Amino acid sequence: MKRSILATLIVIILLSQIMTTYASPPTTWKWGRVNRVLDNKHIQLFDGRVIRILGMSPPPLFDKGNDHYCFARPFFRLLKLMLENKRVQIRADRSLPRDGNILPCHVKLEDGQNLSEFLLRRGKANVMTTSNAHSYVKKYASAEATARLEGLGIWKGCGGSNELHQRLQKMGSDLHHTPQSSYLSSVSVGRVAEVLSGNQFVLDNELRVRMLGMEIPSSSDNRSGISCFGKQAQAYLTERIIRKQVFLRRDISQMDEDGNLLRYVFLPQHDKRGQELFLNAQMIADGYGKYVPSLIDKKHENVLNNAQKLAYEEKKGAWRACLQAMLAEKN
Repeated sequence: MKRSILATLIVIILLSQIMTTYASPPTTWKWGRVNRVLDNKHIQLFDGRVIRILGMSPPPLFDKGNDHYCFARPFFRLLKLMLENKRVQIRADRSLPRDGNILPCHVKLEDGQNLSEFLLRRGKANVMTTSNAHSYVKKYASAEATARLEGLGIWKGCGGSNELHQRLQKMGSDLHHTPQSSYLSSVSVGRVAEVLSGNQFVLDNELRVRMLGMEIPSSSDNRSGISCFGKQAQAYLTERIIRKQVFLRRDISQMDEDGNLLRYVFLPQHDKRGQELFLNAQMIADGYGKYVPSLIDKKHENVLNNAQKLAYEEKKGAWRACLQAMLAEKN
């Protein structure tokens, strides 16, 4: 009888120790693997623990009235890409109270980078000021200050500037508090409803897009040598994107003076290298557009410039037809 009672007590003590070990937050960096990202603040490990990521206050997923709401979905997708099924290191901040079974922890990526510091430096979130762990607070504050100074991400704003807000108001639309706000993010997806010209089209939500880095003559411009290939460029674009889904990628510029979204356009179909078809570059390479350098938007300048050199050297599209038209007029 005594042995039975003693064995029971030993089992109870061991179970108590196991539960205490599991429940206590780690005081040093410990490894874990992320099962899934729950929202912009919380992740769940494969062992079931839920972690509140410390150091940053990200754009909230469900608060459409938040000034940074347009960054919320891209932030969520980025976290999933960076963390799910990846190994991370976690360390609890004991200066903060525990929220039920949720552990407030600092998180490091597998390569040793502090997750919050990495995201703050790129303007993806605000710094979280509730933590008293001074060794991390200084790093987080410094990362946020860098993003502020360079005007990155949320510090540029959903619209990019007050001028943009004014343009949106003139258009009679406030994208920041509608589902269309996602179109102000760095990457978005839309379906084409109408093609207006060789580099301008309308999405099925009535937003207008002008393709970055390229110039197309208007088919309605009657000046000698200018209108050549305008109609052909519009027909070329229409054939490739009308009623199709396109990927829109932003550079620095957000919109032009007429309220058109300025974007690089990609098609889901793959090119010869197995990559998404970069339509801006393809149109220039085929001679249906002219590359126009920008002082601001430089993300794809080498690709676009090389596309134009190819079209010019091989006398493709407008580089052949318009030259012949101008020579015929002179004769």
